[in-house]
Amino acid sequence: MVTYFTYDKDYHSLSFFFLAHTIDGEMKSNEPDKVVPAWFPIKNIETSDQILEHDKGILKAFLTSKEFVRANVIRQSPVNVENWSVGV
Repeated sequence: MVTYFTYDKDYHSLSFFFLAHTIDGEMKSNEPDKVVPAWFPIKNIETSDQILEHDKGILKAFLTSKEFVRANVIRQSPVNVENWSVGV
């Protein structure tokens, strides 16, 4: 689970990452205007320009940890990441 905080707007959101070895079916969102689910092949995470750098770091921790991964991303604005951390 990843929590995103934006201080200047008193805003937060959550993201959940899941690992699947086989994908069958179509992903759906109950809030398509807010939530955009996406699948990314693991081999493409490092090179994808659709995944932000801090999310790549979080995904690396997720893929290498045997435990539940909890991360925080603190933003000054929706596109400017001030800092981020990962814990298990």
